[in-house]
Amino acid sequence: STHCISSAASDVYKRQEYIQAYLDIFRIEVLKAYALNCGWENLSDAELEAFGKKLVYECKNPGFQGENDWDLPIWWTEDQLDVHLPERFDWVKPETTVSNIVDAFVSAKKTKLQKK
Repeated sequence: STHCISSAASDVYKRQEYIQAYLDIFRIEVLKAYALNCGWENLSDAELEAFGKKLVYECKNPGFQGENDWDLPIWWTEDQLDVHLPERFDWVKPETTVSNIVDAFVSAKKTKLQKK
């Protein structure tokens, strides 16, 4: 019956909506966690937005210096959120912004959720 099909379609749509709402919240969590791991604490919404425009290579934890010191905060964020960013050494470039990293986290989380 068509009712059965439309009900199933509606469930899929609701699930997509739910996932999207969850990912919107998750995006802010990623941004906050990543900022904290770069040594930025208690940022206001405006400061978080500004942080998103920063370059990844500038975001290092003050206590760590090394060749790939920009990667440590990402690694810590992966660990905290249990979401893995694949092959980032291949795609993170000097012009990559924090927002690009956050998008990658959100996209990886979305993939993880859709596998469930």
